[in-house]
Amino acid sequence: MPFAKDEEKIVLRWPKQNNEDQTFTISEAIESIGFGRFQWRCLSVIGFILSVRTMQIAMLSLLGPLLICEWGISNIQAGLIVGLAYVGDIIGFPYLGWFCDHYGRKLGVIVAILCTSYFSSLSSLSSDITMMLLLRLVCGVSESGMLQCITILSELVPATARARSIVSLRGFTFIGIAFEGIIAYICLKIFDWRMLLVESPRYLLLHGFRKEAKDIIINIAKMNRKPAPEGNLITIVEV
Repeated sequence: MPFAKDEEKIVLRWPKQNNEDQTFTISEAIESIGFGRFQWRCLSVIGFILSVRTMQIAMLSLLGPLLICEWGISNIQAGLIVGLAYVGDIIGFPYLGWFCDHYGRKLGVIVAILCTSYFSSLSSLSSDITMMLLLRLVCGVSESGMLQCITILSELVPATARARSIVSLRGFTFIGIAFEGIIAYICLKIFDWRMLLVESPRYLLLHGFRKEAKDIIINIAKMNRKPAPEGNLITIVEV
């Protein structure tokens, strides 16, 4: 794809019946065509991309307190999980911006989405905080390329609707944050991820983990919509 620094150098020919030599710029063509279904479709697709990116950031803020309990990390380390994502944005903006200018904005956004999906999946398999921080930094670099879709939108809408279109994208980010909160509530409250595969309560009780064993019994009763047994859980060695 050729790289043009000046839009005025890009001249298209739009043949008409009366004047086949009439020329116009891209901006003039967009202004003449106006805002319609094509722009609405672009706004929806780009809004969805940005909402997914926002969910990535919102997920990190919800993940921090869980990792403090799960891995015993400090509050500073939990904050770095979110902070390094923004550091990655700062690192990635100039490089991915250059890539999109030379090889196409659409290609840059697609590459950014694929890389973000890949490294986000790897971060879910992190075994310690060092691996998590490194992968979140790389995710931040790739996520910065997803913001190039805003440039695509700004170049496809008329000037009269450009400001409203870009501002309306903020609504999609709020939708992403709200949707992420709903997912977190379902996964962490209603369907606790630990309930996917639990330890044997008998094993826990025999090894002194009385509270953990009782919590599993209570969760089983809650999921089965039955009352949990009252009283203290005791150990009886069966022979």
